[in-house]
Amino acid sequence: MLTQEWDIVLLLVATIAGYILGRTSGHREGKSEFSTDPSRLQSLIQWFDLHNESDIQNLLQKLEVTQETIETHLAIASMFRKKGEFTKSLAIHQNIFGRPAIDSEINLRVQFELACDFLSLGMMNRAESLFNELIDSHSSLKYRSIDKLVQIHDIEKDWESCVRIGEIFGRKIRHDQAKRLSHHYCELSLIAQKNNNFIESERFLKKALTHNNLNARVWLLKAYFEAEQGDYKSAYKILAKSANKSPGFLSEMLPMALKYAKEGGVEQKYNSLIDKLLEKYPLSSVQLARLELNHQQHPENPLDFFDLSHGKKPSKKVVTRLLGWYQQRTETSKTVPIIFDWLIVLLKQESRYQCNSCGFESSNHSWQCPQCKAWDSVQDREDRLQLANNDKIKL
Repeated sequence: MLTQEWDIVLLLVATIAGYILGRTSGHREGKSEFSTDPSRLQSLIQWFDLHNESDIQNLLQKLEVTQETIETHLAIASMFRKKGEFTKSLAIHQNIFGRPAIDSEINLRVQFELACDFLSLGMMNRAESLFNELIDSHSSLKYRSIDKLVQIHDIEKDWESCVRIGEIFGRKIRHDQAKRLSHHYCELSLIAQKNNNFIESERFLKKALTHNNLNARVWLLKAYFEAEQGDYKSAYKILAKSANKSPGFLSEMLPMALKYAKEGGVEQKYNSLIDKLLEKYPLSSVQLARLELNHQQHPENPLDFFDLSHGKKPSKKVVTRLLGWYQQRTETSKTVPIIFDWLIVLLKQESRYQCNSCGFESSNHSWQCPQCKAWDSVQDREDRLQLANNDKIKL
């Protein structure tokens, strides 16, 4: 058994030696390095695939870690991570981390990869500690480490830490990071509101807008807080102004806008808003809003006053609502209401919301996807498809 193990070790050493020779000749001839060629790593990968973590650790301890072989170790770990085998990737990174034979820049890179392994395995404390050290080191990995730390605090719902770390990005912040940070401020605003700290709540919303003024959630919260103070006209005005900013979330905004318009006595303004939105965004949510208004004014048959010119056909939401109304007043045989019940159930069985990042489906809306944790990605399925298929509408 010992002989077989050493045969494997010799094979791997020979493979790495081939890498060094190939790397040297590759520099002379202008060819790519061994670590970028997956086929040259196959003999190593096959052996690792057949052995557990302890076998891998024993083998790695016998292999020399030098400045010349470090890229091979990193390439193997990278391939395991892509396959989702994080424990094997972790074993490799732990073996080479802090070796005196490799220079400080590469060691910082190994530290970052090691922290990512801990994060993938749910070992948050260890990952957080390593990422914090990288931020303090002011290395080239600083901003990538900040991003990872914000992800950790996001998972833990530690919103104060999210904004504290997120603000370190400064002007280097990316659009997706700014969107995420905007929601973190929204979370803090809600907490402040529950604690009756209205000044602080408003301050957090202003910060949220500075990072993403198209965040529909900010405008919904601002309107909600105005309504809580009894100023329904101001609440409606906020939603009316912001309706064009984020068409992907009109399904969430319009019901609230109608409620505030009624409470504030400005229903006619809401009626005009829906007409304007239908011209610009012929979405199923806007169609449904128009149908609801028609039903209030003409309950006997709202579809007679429903202009289908804005869309090729009524959306599923419109059809479902019409069936419900018709079912309530039908006086035909007992069979007809039962059939309507079946049709309504079938139409409602499809999940109304879908994450455009990972495909997660749900019957309820959430600002953060429960599955992939992306922000602003869960949207009304019908509206999203219509927006995506209409080149004239800007998302």
